[in-house]
Order: sequence, then structure tokens, then C-alpha cells
Amino acid sequence: MARTFLYTLLAALPLLACFAFAGLLGKTQDLSQTGATISRTDQETDGAHMLVMQKRELRLMALGCRASLPLDMRLAAAMGIADHAAIAPALGGVCVAGYWPIHEEADPRPLMDALRVGGAELCLPAVVGEDLEFRRLHPDSELVAAGFGTKAPKDGVVLPDVLLVPLAAFDGEGGRIGYGRGFYDRALASLSKEKQVFTIGVAFACQRVGNVPMEAHDRYLDAMVTEDGFEVYSEAFKRFLQQRT
Repeated sequence: MARTFLYTLLAALPLLACFAFAGLLGKTQDLSQTGATISRTDQETDGAHMLVMQKRELRLMALGCRASLPLDMRLAAAMGIADHAAIAPALGGVCVAGYWPIHEEADPRPLMDALRVGGAELCLPAVVGEDLEFRRLHPDSELVAAGFGTKAPKDGVVLPDVLLVPLAAFDGEGGRIGYGRGFYDRALASLSKEKQVFTIGVAFACQRVGNVPMEAHDRYLDAMVTEDGFEVYSEAFKRFLQQRT
């Protein structure tokens, strides 16, 4: 009887295999459709992840170069940056947002002073929640803690026309890599709803990289200043400066 059952089972194997193959084919068709959807999603996710990783690598490389600069070179670079403030007269009466330098950032204060002498009004950013608030700066302003080690006046909120922007890395077309928290992205998006606003990146020349991978929400700098010189990228900012000279 056992032998008869075995023979019956062996005889049925081709039929069972057909059923199994048919079931597997049906599942394979379903999975192939699902797989196509997942593949497209994965490609988009992988692309975004790759951009993030590329930015992270460039950020670390540029910040490492910045951190390696000795103090005397930083001081000389800050004065060199101020020496390129030929735009100062064109920004007379314009509200310019500087920033309070932290860590190894290029110090914009000599440049800010040159802009003030040229007639620009100055302000400094303060971190309020997840956003930046810009407060008018006077020579006698009392400065208080403004988040992340920065300082700013206690009050006097204004909407700047031009922002001096700190950064981790930049390229020769105005691409910028920040520190990854999006403060300036959100500030620019908010300010742009109220008025035309321009950005000038401030950094050491060693923070320049070959090409910054830009995402859809990223905004190019209008100009860039380092100890090596001043570059204007956007035609709109060029026209703005020309109209004021």
C-alpha cells in the first residue's frame, strides 16, 4: 500500500509542478508590477540620497580645509574680504544682514564695517525657533545671545535687502552648501514673499569646490566674496548694483 501511494505521488508530481508553476507565474506577474513601482521610487530615493551624500562629503572636505587655516591667515583673510567691498557705495541706504561668526567661519565684521561706512544699514540674524529673525544693528547696540553661539541686538526687527551668508562650501556658479539645518533657505523663502532680496556668500577661498550638487529647493548665491576677490553671478544683482552707481 505504501508502494502504491508512492507511485501515485510520483505520477502526480508533473501535475503538481504545473499548478505550482502557474501559481508562481501569477505571483511573479504581481511582483513585477509592484517591483516596477518600487524601482521608480527607489531610483528617486537613491538619487536624493546620493545628492545628500555628495553634499555631506563636500561639506566635510571644505570645513576640514577651513579648520586647518591658522589664526593669522584667518585675520588676514577677513581684512582681504573687506578690501573687496567696492560695492559699498552701491549699497548706501540698503539694509544688509551680516552675521556673527562662530567656529572657524570667515569673519564678516570688517566687511560689515566697510559697508556701514559706505552708507549701508546693518542688521544681524537671531535664531527664533526654526527661523531667523533680523534685528537692526547700530554701533552702540547691546548684543545678546542669538542661538548657536551667535549674537544679535535684543530687538528692532527689519527685513534686509541683502544677506551676507556664511557657508560650508561653494562653487564658481553660486552653488552653496550650508550646514544642513536650512535656516537661510527658510529665511530667503520668507523674505522673497515680501521683497526682492539678494545673497552674498562669505567664505575663505579654500572652501571653493568644483561643483555643488543642487536640489530643487536650493537657491544660488547672487555673489560671492573671499580674500581672493568678489564675484557677481546673477544678472539681477548686476542690474541692481548698476542702477545704484
